[in-house]
Amino acid sequence: MDKELAVYHHVDRELYRKLVLRLYRNPMESIHVIAFFLYLEERLHCFDLISKIMEHPLALINMLADEAVACLNCINGGAHAASCSSVGEIPILCSISNKNISLQFFCANRAKALEKITILVNKVCMRALNDIKEQGDEINRLFAGAAGRQ
Repeated sequence: MDKELAVYHHVDRELYRKLVLRLYRNPMESIHVIAFFLYLEERLHCFDLISKIMEHPLALINMLADEAVACLNCINGGAHAASCSSVGEIPILCSISNKNISLQFFCANRAKALEKITILVNKVCMRALNDIKEQGDEINRLFAGAAGRQ
Protein backbone atom coordinates (compact mmCIF):
# COMPACT_ATOMS: atom_id res chain seq x y z
CA MET A 1 0.00 0.00 0.00
CA ASP A 2 1.21 3.47 -0.86
CA LYS A 3 0.99 5.42 2.44
CA GLU A 4 0.71 8.86 0.84
CA LEU A 5 -2.01 7.64 -1.50
CA ALA A 6 -3.83 6.03 1.44
CA VAL A 7 -3.73 9.28 3.41
CA TYR A 8 -4.95 11.29 0.42
CA HIS A 9 -7.80 8.80 -0.16
CA HIS A 10 -8.76 8.32 3.50
CA VAL A 11 -12.47 9.01 2.90
CA ASP A 12 -12.50 6.65 -0.09
CA ARG A 13 -10.83 4.01 2.10
CA GLU A 14 -13.48 4.45 4.79
CA LEU A 15 -16.26 3.95 2.25
CA TYR A 16 -14.49 0.92 0.81
CA ARG A 17 -14.04 -0.47 4.33
CA LYS A 18 -17.79 -0.13 4.92
CA LEU A 19 -18.62 -1.83 1.61
CA VAL A 20 -16.27 -4.75 2.13
CA LEU A 21 -15.92 -5.26 5.89
CA ARG A 22 -19.33 -4.14 7.16
CA LEU A 23 -21.66 -4.87 4.23
CA TYR A 24 -19.63 -7.91 3.08
CA ARG A 25 -19.77 -6.87 -0.56
CA ASN A 26 -17.43 -8.41 -3.11
CA PRO A 27 -14.00 -6.75 -2.68
CA MET A 28 -13.16 -6.49 -6.39
CA GLU A 29 -16.63 -5.27 -7.36
CA SER A 30 -16.36 -2.71 -4.56
CA ILE A 31 -13.02 -1.46 -5.97
CA HIS A 32 -14.91 -0.74 -9.20
CA VAL A 33 -17.71 0.96 -7.24
CA ILE A 34 -15.17 3.30 -5.59
CA ALA A 35 -13.53 3.98 -8.97
CA PHE A 36 -16.99 4.73 -10.39
CA PHE A 37 -17.70 7.23 -7.59
CA LEU A 38 -14.29 8.87 -8.16
CA TYR A 39 -15.12 9.09 -11.87
CA LEU A 40 -18.44 10.76 -11.04
CA GLU A 41 -16.74 13.27 -8.76
CA GLU A 42 -14.56 14.36 -11.66
CA ARG A 43 -16.99 13.94 -14.58
CA LEU A 44 -19.99 15.58 -12.91
CA HIS A 45 -18.01 18.02 -10.76
CA CYS A 46 -19.45 16.45 -7.59
CA PHE A 47 -16.20 16.77 -5.69
CA ASP A 48 -17.73 15.79 -2.34
CA LEU A 49 -19.79 12.82 -3.55
CA ILE A 50 -17.98 10.19 -1.49
CA SER A 51 -18.13 12.39 1.61
CA LYS A 52 -21.88 12.82 1.06
CA ILE A 53 -22.29 9.06 0.66
CA MET A 54 -20.43 8.49 3.94
CA GLU A 55 -23.02 10.58 5.81
CA HIS A 56 -25.72 7.97 5.15
CA PRO A 57 -26.61 4.76 7.00
CA LEU A 58 -25.22 1.43 5.81
CA ALA A 59 -28.50 0.34 4.21
CA LEU A 60 -28.53 3.39 1.94
CA ILE A 61 -24.82 2.99 1.16
CA ASN A 62 -25.60 -0.58 0.11
CA MET A 63 -28.40 0.62 -2.19
CA LEU A 64 -26.05 3.23 -3.69
CA ALA A 65 -23.49 0.51 -4.36
CA ASP A 66 -26.22 -1.49 -6.13
CA GLU A 67 -27.01 1.54 -8.29
CA ALA A 68 -23.31 1.98 -9.04
CA VAL A 69 -23.12 -1.67 -10.14
CA ALA A 70 -26.11 -1.11 -12.47
CA CYS A 71 -24.25 1.86 -13.99
CA LEU A 72 -21.05 -0.17 -14.29
CA ASN A 73 -23.01 -2.92 -16.05
CA CYS A 74 -24.20 -0.35 -18.60
CA ILE A 75 -20.68 0.95 -19.06
CA ASN A 76 -19.34 -2.59 -19.47
CA GLY A 77 -22.18 -3.57 -21.82
CA GLY A 78 -23.49 -6.12 -19.30
CA ALA A 79 -26.93 -7.21 -18.16
CA HIS A 80 -28.33 -3.70 -17.74
CA ALA A 81 -27.11 -2.46 -21.12
CA ALA A 82 -30.41 -3.35 -22.80
CA SER A 83 -32.34 -1.32 -20.22
CA CYS A 84 -30.15 1.77 -20.44
CA SER A 85 -32.99 3.75 -21.96
CA SER A 86 -34.86 3.55 -18.66
CA VAL A 87 -34.79 6.80 -16.75
CA GLY A 88 -34.98 6.93 -12.99
CA GLU A 89 -33.27 3.63 -12.28
CA ILE A 90 -30.66 5.33 -10.14
CA PRO A 91 -32.76 7.67 -7.97
CA ILE A 92 -30.53 7.61 -4.89
CA LEU A 93 -27.43 8.46 -6.90
CA CYS A 94 -29.31 11.31 -8.60
CA SER A 95 -30.44 12.63 -5.24
CA ILE A 96 -27.05 12.49 -3.54
CA SER A 97 -25.14 13.89 -6.53
CA ASN A 98 -27.84 16.50 -7.14
CA LYS A 99 -27.55 15.67 -10.85
CA ASN A 100 -30.17 14.43 -13.27
CA ILE A 101 -28.35 11.37 -14.59
CA SER A 102 -29.63 8.04 -15.86
CA LEU A 103 -28.37 4.68 -17.01
CA GLN A 104 -28.72 6.04 -20.54
CA PHE A 105 -26.13 8.72 -19.71
CA PHE A 106 -23.59 6.02 -18.87
CA CYS A 107 -24.41 4.00 -21.99
CA ALA A 108 -23.96 7.11 -24.14
CA ASN A 109 -20.59 7.82 -22.50
CA ARG A 110 -19.52 4.18 -22.26
CA ALA A 111 -16.11 4.31 -23.98
CA LYS A 112 -14.72 7.32 -22.11
CA ALA A 113 -16.21 6.17 -18.80
CA LEU A 114 -14.72 2.69 -19.19
CA GLU A 115 -11.31 4.13 -20.03
CA LYS A 116 -11.30 6.51 -17.04
CA ILE A 117 -12.69 3.97 -14.56
CA THR A 118 -10.12 1.38 -15.66
CA ILE A 119 -7.33 3.90 -15.05
CA LEU A 120 -8.77 4.75 -11.62
CA VAL A 121 -9.02 1.05 -10.70
CA ASN A 122 -5.44 0.29 -11.73
CA LYS A 123 -3.57 3.46 -10.77
CA VAL A 124 -5.50 4.61 -7.71
CA CYS A 125 -7.88 2.11 -6.15
CA MET A 126 -5.74 -1.03 -6.31
CA ARG A 127 -2.88 0.89 -4.70
CA ALA A 128 -4.88 2.84 -2.11
CA LEU A 129 -7.31 0.07 -1.13
CA ASN A 130 -5.30 -3.13 -1.52
CA ASP A 131 -4.76 -3.78 2.21
CA ILE A 132 -8.52 -3.58 2.87
CA LYS A 133 -9.18 -5.72 -0.23
CA GLU A 134 -6.93 -8.43 1.22
CA GLN A 135 -8.95 -8.37 4.46
CA GLY A 136 -12.18 -8.70 2.45
CA ASP A 137 -10.72 -11.56 0.39
CA GLU A 138 -9.79 -13.35 3.63
CA ILE A 139 -13.33 -12.92 5.00
CA ASN A 140 -14.72 -14.33 1.74
CA ARG A 141 -12.38 -17.35 2.02
CA LEU A 142 -13.52 -17.93 5.61
CA PHE A 143 -17.20 -17.72 4.61
CA ALA A 144 -16.61 -20.05 1.66
CA GLY A 145 -14.78 -22.53 3.90
CA ALA A 146 -17.55 -22.44 6.53
CA ALA A 147 -20.22 -22.92 3.87
CA GLY A 148 -18.29 -25.87 2.43
CA ARG A 149 -18.22 -27.64 5.81
CA GLN A 150 -22.00 -27.51 6.23
